[in-house]
Amino acid sequence: VDAIVNAPTEQLRIVMRALCADYGVLTRAKEFFAKVQEREEQLKASSNAGKRKLSALLETCIQCEEPLFEDDSDKDCYYHNVDHESSAWNDWDERCFGRVDTEENRKSYPKGFLYDCYNGDGDSEGCCKVGRHRAVGDKR
Repeated sequence: VDAIVNAPTEQLRIVMRALCADYGVLTRAKEFFAKVQEREEQLKASSNAGKRKLSALLETCIQCEEPLFEDDSDKDCYYHNVDHESSAWNDWDERCFGRVDTEENRKSYPKGFLYDCYNGDGDSEGCCKVGRHRAVGDKR
């Protein structure tokens, strides 16, 4: 991760173009980019714009995979836990198929996630967990 964080902008653009050849990655990148742009527009429009950094993006939340900003509240993260006991993951090998907990898998395998807030599963209507965003290595 440090190599990416410290990489020159032009190298990062080359990597992004290559990764975005995959339609799923392209879609997610566009969504993420739009959210970052929206946040910066909100900060520009706020009365405190002169006092706040526009680029307050820290990283990505490991619970909801959304952009994580310095000023997010304790109720900005909406997510559902993986149900590791679900039959949806019986033949799932993360070394072959990648992580279980992704936005794509939440859509494709809704029964593989716990909706604790109302004792349902991903095919049921209801709410989701609300809390603060968590970054990799977050101890809180």
